Amino acid sequence: MAALARKQRGTHLTHDAQAKAESRVRRDFGSLRIYTVEVTPAVLLHAESLAPKHYLRGYDAVQLAAALEANDERTRMGLSPLMLVTADKGLIQAAPLEGLAVDNPELH
Repeated sequence: MAALARKQRGTHLTHDAQAKAESRVRRDFGSLRIYTVEVTPAVLLHAESLAPKHYLRGYDAVQLAAALEANDERTRMGLSPLMLVTADKGLIQAAPLEGLAVDNPELH
Protein backbone atom coordinates (compact mmCIF):
# COMPACT_ATOMS: atom_id res chain seq x y z
CA MET A 1 0.00 0.00 0.00
CA ALA A 2 2.88 2.34 0.78
CA ALA A 3 4.40 1.78 -2.66
CA LEU A 4 1.07 2.51 -4.32
CA ALA A 5 0.66 5.70 -2.31
CA ARG A 6 4.16 6.83 -3.32
CA LYS A 7 3.37 6.14 -6.96
CA GLN A 8 0.15 8.15 -6.73
CA ARG A 9 1.88 11.06 -4.97
CA GLY A 10 4.61 10.99 -7.59
CA THR A 11 1.93 11.25 -10.32
CA HIS A 12 2.80 7.83 -11.72
CA LEU A 13 -0.70 6.58 -10.83
CA THR A 14 -4.05 8.27 -11.04
CA HIS A 15 -6.26 8.17 -7.97
CA ASP A 16 -8.54 5.64 -9.74
CA ALA A 17 -5.61 3.42 -10.74
CA GLN A 18 -4.31 3.50 -7.16
CA ALA A 19 -7.75 2.52 -5.81
CA LYS A 20 -7.97 -0.40 -8.26
CA ALA A 21 -4.47 -1.59 -7.36
CA GLU A 22 -5.23 -1.40 -3.62
CA SER A 23 -8.40 -3.40 -4.19
CA ARG A 24 -6.41 -6.07 -6.01
CA VAL A 25 -3.86 -6.28 -3.18
CA ARG A 26 -6.67 -6.70 -0.64
CA ARG A 27 -8.29 -9.40 -2.82
CA ASP A 28 -4.98 -11.24 -3.21
CA PHE A 29 -4.38 -11.08 0.55
CA GLY A 30 -7.88 -12.40 1.22
CA SER A 31 -7.39 -15.30 -1.19
CA LEU A 32 -4.07 -16.21 0.47
CA ARG A 33 -2.06 -15.36 -2.62
CA ILE A 34 -0.04 -13.30 -0.17
CA TYR A 35 1.71 -15.48 2.40
CA THR A 36 2.25 -14.22 5.95
CA VAL A 37 5.01 -15.36 8.30
CA GLU A 38 5.33 -14.83 12.04
CA VAL A 39 8.50 -13.00 13.04
CA THR A 40 9.98 -15.53 15.45
CA PRO A 41 13.33 -15.51 17.23
CA ALA A 42 14.62 -17.90 14.54
CA VAL A 43 13.61 -15.44 11.79
CA LEU A 44 15.34 -12.62 13.66
CA LEU A 45 18.53 -14.68 14.04
CA HIS A 46 18.50 -15.43 10.33
CA ALA A 47 17.95 -11.72 9.61
CA GLU A 48 20.97 -10.89 11.76
CA SER A 49 23.16 -12.95 9.46
CA LEU A 50 21.54 -11.66 6.24
CA ALA A 51 21.90 -7.96 7.07
CA PRO A 52 25.70 -7.74 6.96
CA LYS A 53 26.02 -10.40 4.27
CA HIS A 54 23.90 -8.38 1.81
CA TYR A 55 24.23 -4.89 3.32
CA LEU A 56 20.50 -4.80 4.13
CA ARG A 57 18.67 -2.46 6.47
CA GLY A 58 17.21 -4.17 9.53
CA TYR A 59 13.61 -4.53 8.44
CA ASP A 60 14.65 -5.56 4.93
CA ALA A 61 16.75 -8.35 6.43
CA VAL A 62 13.74 -9.48 8.50
CA GLN A 63 11.57 -9.43 5.38
CA LEU A 64 14.07 -11.55 3.47
CA ALA A 65 14.51 -14.00 6.36
CA ALA A 66 10.74 -14.41 6.67
CA ALA A 67 10.36 -14.93 2.91
CA LEU A 68 13.09 -17.56 2.95
CA GLU A 69 11.44 -19.37 5.85
CA ALA A 70 8.07 -19.32 4.08
CA ASN A 71 9.67 -20.54 0.88
CA ASP A 72 11.41 -23.41 2.70
CA GLU A 73 8.12 -24.40 4.34
CA ARG A 74 6.27 -24.38 1.00
CA THR A 75 8.89 -26.39 -0.84
CA ARG A 76 9.07 -28.97 1.99
CA MET A 77 5.31 -29.45 1.50
CA GLY A 78 5.81 -29.99 -2.23
CA LEU A 79 4.30 -26.63 -3.20
CA SER A 80 5.72 -24.23 -5.74
CA PRO A 81 8.36 -21.76 -4.56
CA LEU A 82 7.40 -18.28 -3.46
CA MET A 83 8.23 -15.10 -5.31
CA LEU A 84 9.24 -12.08 -3.25
CA VAL A 85 7.50 -8.96 -4.56
CA THR A 86 9.56 -5.88 -3.75
CA ALA A 87 10.83 -2.67 -5.26
CA ASP A 88 13.67 -2.41 -2.75
CA LYS A 89 16.98 -2.49 -4.60
CA GLY A 90 18.80 -4.28 -1.78
CA LEU A 91 16.20 -7.04 -1.60
CA ILE A 92 16.09 -7.34 -5.39
CA GLN A 93 19.83 -8.09 -5.33
CA ALA A 94 19.94 -10.23 -2.18
CA ALA A 95 16.94 -12.52 -2.66
CA PRO A 96 18.21 -14.34 -5.79
CA LEU A 97 21.57 -14.84 -4.09
CA GLU A 98 19.64 -16.67 -1.36
CA GLY A 99 17.69 -18.73 -3.93
CA LEU A 100 14.47 -16.73 -3.94
CA ALA A 101 12.78 -15.41 -7.08
CA VAL A 102 11.90 -11.70 -7.14
CA ASP A 103 9.35 -9.57 -8.95
CA ASN A 104 9.70 -5.80 -8.96
CA PRO A 105 6.20 -4.25 -9.15
CA GLU A 106 7.66 -1.02 -10.50
CA LEU A 107 8.41 -2.84 -13.75
CA HIS A 108 4.69 -3.44 -14.44
